[in-house]
Amino acid sequence: MTEKNTLPELIKKVQAVSLPAESELFSGANLIISGDPNRSGYEQDVVVLSEDPNSLSWLVFELKKVFSGEINASNKHSFFSGVGMLMIEAEKKGFGIREQMQYVLHHLSNMKRIDELNLRFGGRDSI
Repeated sequence: MTEKNTLPELIKKVQAVSLPAESELFSGANLIISGDPNRSGYEQDVVVLSEDPNSLSWLVFELKKVFSGEINASNKHSFFSGVGMLMIEAEKKGFGIREQMQYVLHHLSNMKRIDELNLRFGGRDSI
């Protein structure tokens, strides 16, 4: 049986008992996820610092699969930086790692178009 790459399936995975312990850390398309407080990027990069960067990176790689038909060269930067902004927003609300992931997924599931993240955050000063 092949694994489905859909948002509802990803939501089910995140609600599962255990999250992946290891994942390559995501770094690209104006989004950097790290556990290193000294990690920085370019001015346009959204840097998400987390106690569990592996789980957040896993989520981003899964989102990349789910939205593969919609993400392209013209919108990938706004999409991935928007995901990072949602992660930061959730962390600032005091959410734990699973709640942060669910927060991101909730907002993405309410989008009608992939560019709605860009409309929501318009600029990095939004958070």
